[in-house]
Amino acid sequence: MSNVTTNKPRKPKAKASANAGTGDTVENHTAVKEAQAKQDAALAEIEAKANEEAEAQAKANEEAKANEEAKANEEAKANAASTSDAQQQVGTHEQLDKQKGTDDGAKPGIDAVHILGAFTACAKSDAGFWRSGVQFHRQQETLVLVVKQESDAIEGVSPQGYEPERVVCLTAAKAKRVYDEPNLNVEDVALEDLIDPASVINQ
Repeated sequence: MSNVTTNKPRKPKAKASANAGTGDTVENHTAVKEAQAKQDAALAEIEAKANEEAEAQAKANEEAKANEEAKANEEAKANAASTSDAQQQVGTHEQLDKQKGTDDGAKPGIDAVHILGAFTACAKSDAGFWRSGVQFHRQQETLVLVVKQESDAIEGVSPQGYEPERVVCLTAAKAKRVYDEPNLNVEDVALEDLIDPASVINQ
């Protein structure tokens, strides 16, 4: 009986194992690429968001600066207008003083017929406050007389305890702005305390 030797096909198995190793390498490389792509996308998104925030902040800063400049311009215009009104008010008082000086029998004050109301006002802050063309101080009260027209003659009322420069005449509209101003302390004054009784009898 003869012996028969059978050879096993080992080489093909080795080749299959090699092919399997190559497949694993390709899959690992693909996974690395995908992970890198995700990381790059995340970094790009973070960078884009940072740029958007920087642009938004820059825009907000520009708008804030523009608002501040506009507010400064408005305040400058308001101060200029207040100064002009104050100068006009001073001129009116000077004319009234001259008119009173030419009238021998005239008494200081405002014609009672034209007075609509009266109140005192003073600023809450030490710096003072401007309103309706009048500068109000903290330590000195200003007597505000509400009249039909600011050109009304000052005759017939003797406001005791008030210096002439601390007495102003304002129309109802201007006086209301002063009366409603939260930066001023306001107190009503009775007309009976201002009107000269002799002037009322003479009328």
